[in-house]
Amino acid sequence: MNELGDLSAVEISRLVRRRDVSSEEATRFFLERTHRSNPGLAAFASITEALAIRMARRIDAARPTRGRAA
Repeated sequence: MNELGDLSAVEISRLVRRRDVSSEEATRFFLERTHRSNPGLAAFASITEALAIRMARRIDAARPTRGRAA
């Protein structure tokens, strides 16, 4: 699989829908990338990491299990 950072939002969404990547995994990937880049860029005044991870977990938990229509 390509690194998530090389994919478009549409492609990442497709991976999440197919369960090749969880919402939490994608969120953590981009949070890590943000933490690495932001000191030099100063693009974000604050990063609500815990909230982002909680929301991603809720999205993953709310998804139907495999075998059921999504």
